[in-house]
Amino acid sequence: MNEFGADFGKLMLPTEPGTAEAALGGVNAAETVFMVVFVVLAILFLKNFINILPYVLGSVTRPRMSSEIEGSIRMTRDRNFVAATFVIPFCLILNRYDIYSPAFLDAFGPGTRLLIVTAIFVAYLLVRLLIALLLKAARMRPNVYSASRRICYTMFIVAMVFMLLTLGPLVLFHTPTRAIRVVLIAEMALSYLILLARRAQILSPYCNPFSLFLYLCALELLPTGLYIASALVF
Repeated sequence: MNEFGADFGKLMLPTEPGTAEAALGGVNAAETVFMVVFVVLAILFLKNFINILPYVLGSVTRPRMSSEIEGSIRMTRDRNFVAATFVIPFCLILNRYDIYSPAFLDAFGPGTRLLIVTAIFVAYLLVRLLIALLLKAARMRPNVYSASRRICYTMFIVAMVFMLLTLGPLVLFHTPTRAIRVVLIAEMALSYLILLARRAQILSPYCNPFSLFLYLCALELLPTGLYIASALVF
């Protein structure tokens, strides 16, 4: 035995993949990359976020604020950039707290799960966009239709702001994961109900009640129903 003791020359770092992740606080490589990219984008678009935040939060209770966003090219651009940036932490939350967790994902490791969850969410967004484009030929003023379609970006930012604000203290005080999951789902559901109300409010002056119902079914309930069903069925 040398002066450095019996452990000299031994590899002290974890050799098992799962152990390595545990040593890093349960954060895998894919999550690390996602978080770094989000931080970089958040810094780049911080000014855009500050500019748009009062109008986004105000749109929850005052529909006029949504109209002001859509009436300004700069604010519309800022809102879209911020919404796109928030897709990253949203997918992290979906994966981390098993909010979107179909059974087939159990066959994959944590990093791969995150990539699949993100890909499926992006596919959901593309389905929404495709349906919106297919219905664009309906007889309705283009600016009204665009405003009703893009209100989801505003409500998505609202949801993410409140989810991140509540997630921080919940994690800080070591709230059980199941309780955090329930809170996050409740916030998402509430934001979605507000989205439906705002979309109906924009479209109602230009549609009869039956047409409005069909629009909401096609533009919101159908793609979201398919997304939820994919988690339950698969």
